Amino acid sequence: MERLKAVFVSLYLLLTSVLAIWVLWQCLAHWPMLCWSWLGAALACAALPLWLLGLYWRRPPRVAAHLPGVTLVVWLGTGLAVFGTLVDDNPDWRPLASAAAGLAGFLFYLLWYSHRPPPEANIQRGMRLPAGTLRVADCVDGLDAQAIAAPTLWLFFRGNWSPLCCGQVRELLALAPQLAGRGMQLVLVSPQPLPRTEALCRGAALQSVRLCQDPGLAFARRLGLVREGGMPWLLRGLWGRDVLHPTLMVTDADGDLILLAQCDNERSRPDTGPALKALERGALRDAEGE
Repeated sequence: MERLKAVFVSLYLLLTSVLAIWVLWQCLAHWPMLCWSWLGAALACAALPLWLLGLYWRRPPRVAAHLPGVTLVVWLGTGLAVFGTLVDDNPDWRPLASAAAGLAGFLFYLLWYSHRPPPEANIQRGMRLPAGTLRVADCVDGLDAQAIAAPTLWLFFRGNWSPLCCGQVRELLALAPQLAGRGMQLVLVSPQPLPRTEALCRGAALQSVRLCQDPGLAFARRLGLVREGGMPWLLRGLWGRDVLHPTLMVTDADGDLILLAQCDNERSRPDTGPALKALERGALRDAEGE
């Protein structure tokens, strides 16, 4: 199923973008006459590509799973295409067919592709992190995941190519000084090369922040955080065939797992609120145990 979804999203985004450009060109060709059918087709076909462009520009940490605004525009566009076709004395069926194709593809994307249950994790609450070496800039031998002797908030993110992952990294970096003041650490783990992660974090306070590379997703595989064959085909040439499932984890000073947070939607990211509360509980428990 992962491989099928990887093929679908690549073809869908490519074809819907081409269709949106063609429909918008048709709208310009009919200007200044207002053609409801072509206007509706433009809304139905271009709503998601334009939203994705805005997503890459804004880079929010998370968005609504069901995209209510985009869904409303797509349905409105389809309705306008139907209306324009019905009131036209000599109807052109191309805008209606385009709107129908845009609607059908969007519904598949929204209701089928975007539903991505997390893989079965190999670690559960109360278990200690397995041994694993992560590449870091300031250590030739790498960082042993079990060697971090402090309450730690872990973020496993895909890389700079994912706007939502970038947004969540920036969200957590804004909290880094607060965590450092309480003796806590933030560990950012991604399969991408370290210079890319460093560029993403440029300008942020990196006190008590570890920037780590997980080459080949080796450590993430040990934890069970990888979706095999889930990388969209358009990105495989640069990022490989397997994709990381974005994950927030909290461990205490002993390396025991307190919280593992994941989402079952492609556009969702775990909320930081419960993770921060779990981190506070872990720090309090460690303090009481001393």
